[in-house]
Amino acid sequence: MEAPGRFAHHNAVGSYRPEINFAEHMANSFRKKPKENFVIRFSLFLGFFLLFPFTGVSASSGTFSIEPIFTDIRLESEGERNFSLEVGNQTTNPIVFRISFVDFGSLGESGGVAFLGNGVSTEHRYGLASWLSAEKDVVTVLPQTKETIHFTVENKESLSPGGHYAAVLFRAEKEGADQGTTISDVSITPDLTALIFVQKTGGAIEELQYRDSALQAVIFGIPEKWSERFQNSGNVHLTPRGVVEVRDMLGRVVRRGILNEESGIILPESYRVYPITLKPLEKAIIPGFYTVSARYRFDGQDVFTTIPEKRVFAWRILLLWIFFLVILAVLLRKLFVRKKSKEL
Repeated sequence: MEAPGRFAHHNAVGSYRPEINFAEHMANSFRKKPKENFVIRFSLFLGFFLLFPFTGVSASSGTFSIEPIFTDIRLESEGERNFSLEVGNQTTNPIVFRISFVDFGSLGESGGVAFLGNGVSTEHRYGLASWLSAEKDVVTVLPQTKETIHFTVENKESLSPGGHYAAVLFRAEKEGADQGTTISDVSITPDLTALIFVQKTGGAIEELQYRDSALQAVIFGIPEKWSERFQNSGNVHLTPRGVVEVRDMLGRVVRRGILNEESGIILPESYRVYPITLKPLEKAIIPGFYTVSARYRFDGQDVFTTIPEKRVFAWRILLLWIFFLVILAVLLRKLFVRKKSKEL
């Protein structure tokens, strides 16, 4: 009985040699019939291209810390709200932090924030800095210790219902230095930032609209990365949720992705693009069209909204099938020719 992966071979004078491996067999065939084996050579090259497609990120530790970085507050129509932030000093010297407030808005569609100056801006209607106060403007933090600072959201009548946003800035200074002289010999920026999100009830408008989606990366013609673009046309910040699924022609879910696993917020009157990684669930081996379906909602909403389906053609899978069928046809032809020559 022949060993797996090995072929019996008859030489030109009829002697029998039972154990010639597949690689040697193919190499001999290429040397003897180079033109006849052009198809199989090209198919092997195509197979490697299809099986191994070309596919086309830093952390730093600082000397200061602030917790929490994000604070989300729900404010009733009456009554102020208090919150706290904790500042840490991991250096060997006492550090003075000066506290200030600044409004922020959206920076582009990637989820970044931009601090707003004193100029006129439509985003200032969602400002919060003017309604924030701290128990003290300056705090000294001893080496290897943490200090807790208390803040108040002043719920005045001038603070309109809806979303309001501001950053609390901590500027580090050497103890005993002149006011305004900041630290320049540390490995990180001397400004620590905590973002404050406030939603005042009594007139909140929650409205999230899907705008478009796009393929970010494909493998074997199947989407691997996906992105969805949303618009928040309301007056409060929202957190989108959802699911994206890729189905083959048999209805099997071969890939699935979760929208906004990191719970990223979209601010009022702004757009944001959310990238989604589609993780494999089943082997995608069926050639033809694959359907991408998606649905979404936002936190606080129970009903999902369905996004129009998109279809993609798995061209690499089709080429793989063609490649294997060509290889199979060539091998069967060789076996048939060898069998006919033995009969003669």
